Amino acid sequence: MNSPVMRTRRPEIYKIIQSPVTGEIKVKGSRFVENAVPVKSTEEADTELARISRKYHDATHNCFAYQIGVGDAAIYRTSDAGEPAGTAGKPILQVIQGMELTNILVVVTRYFGGTKLGIGGLIKAYTEVTQKTLQKAKIVEVPILQRYYLKIDYTHLNQVMRDISAFGVRISDSDYGEYVQLQVDVPVGKIIDFQSALVNGTGGQVKFKRA
Repeated sequence: MNSPVMRTRRPEIYKIIQSPVTGEIKVKGSRFVENAVPVKSTEEADTELARISRKYHDATHNCFAYQIGVGDAAIYRTSDAGEPAGTAGKPILQVIQGMELTNILVVVTRYFGGTKLGIGGLIKAYTEVTQKTLQKAKIVEVPILQRYYLKIDYTHLNQVMRDISAFGVRISDSDYGEYVQLQVDVPVGKIIDFQSALVNGTGGQVKFKRA
């Protein structure tokens, strides 16, 4: 279920782990094994969760949290998988969000060692293994993009293409007819400067419309 954990908003970038990472700790005989995996959708997260759960099918618990997307549009889900409510999934998610990560699934598998850890002990263990594992991951910052439509004449095409290259803008579609029409994805932190460069470079002879 969704957990009411505050999310840190990053309007210009989001952070992901570049590749899967694993970690393990032992607490009073119990083993806590973590698998953190980059995912791009809830469907991919569910698929990876099923795969990891099958791999550790003999474990006492397979607790998890994942988050997809950024800001108010972020989707997240947690599960305590039989542990006392709020002792596993929520602490995992809090570490994910505290590190400002998204598009990530974290599964912590517990093999019970015979000694009960209590509410505080469980929260500490699930938090610790998640922190230690994610600290080993290579974290990549990805710019958030906004899509725009450009309409220009051919006399300004070379200048516009130079601006597109200079500002790290991606062309996702194009149509070369009577006018050049481009569909572009612009890093949100560069939108104002990119638009100004287009206007100045073409003498205002460009149509710049948000998708």
